[in-house]
Amino acid sequence: MKEIEIRDLKPLSTPAHIAPRPGLQKLTDAELLTAAHPGFVNVPGSGVVMATNQTADIEAVHGLLFRALLEMRSQGNEQKNKLVFHLADLFHSVVLKLRNAAEGRCTYEDVLQFLNERAQEKGLERWVQHNLETLNKHDLMNGVLETGLGT
Repeated sequence: MKEIEIRDLKPLSTPAHIAPRPGLQKLTDAELLTAAHPGFVNVPGSGVVMATNQTADIEAVHGLLFRALLEMRSQGNEQKNKLVFHLADLFHSVVLKLRNAAEGRCTYEDVLQFLNERAQEKGLERWVQHNLETLNKHDLMNGVLETGLGT
């Protein structure tokens, strides 16, 4: 299915659509898009709406990521690899927030704020900051990233 840029959507100008609707004014953009277009997921802050026919697919990806990070955390603990343990511990809880963002219950900015707060609690703020700076310098889609694991 084709991606739709929000800026390309044309407003409807019929009387039913231009009349004031106070109940709708309380909804977020994501809630409005989801209500108007079931089967689409809004990516907050990006202007992109992704088509999804299977909510189960979204849940499966988040569930697998969550379980993988728990497994990595366990392995990091068993192998006495503190960095792997702490990174997996940091990010496994972020997956739950990502799911909320994908469902429009929070924004990805909220997820990043949560990540930064958790990183500060765990003493990983330097790792997160370094990797955020690296992401800002490189094109993520081309996979040109430093790991920053040694910092």
